[in-house]
Amino acid sequence: MTLTPEPDASSPHLGSRLRVLRESRALSLSDLSRASGLTKGHLSKVEQEITTPSPSALVLVFDKLGISLGELFATTTHHDVIRFTERVPISLGGEGLSETLLTPPGERRVQVLQSIIEPGGGTPQKSDC
Repeated sequence: MTLTPEPDASSPHLGSRLRVLRESRALSLSDLSRASGLTKGHLSKVEQEITTPSPSALVLVFDKLGISLGELFATTTHHDVIRFTERVPISLGGEGLSETLLTPPGERRVQVLQSIIEPGGGTPQKSDC
């Protein structure tokens, strides 16, 4: 599941796609310049479509942005779907309840759970002593 802004799939322009990805990672041109070893001016010209980067420069930039060439030119947004039959049962404790994980296995930012509590079910209440 991807939540970073997707480059405009209708734009074939490399520079605008790179700019969207750089900005989505909160990187300035200076940050990317320091990380990649390319000059800020060169990166700016690439983003403005004034020049075309060499393949070796692209590899450096892709590495620092954490993307592959395929991801840069992807035209579809991928969303993981958990089918009803593929839900993962979990147990957080308690009686008379069933719980399942609805979030895709690779998702690290948020987890969505479904809890079905039968009448009288729930987690044990702590008693005050």
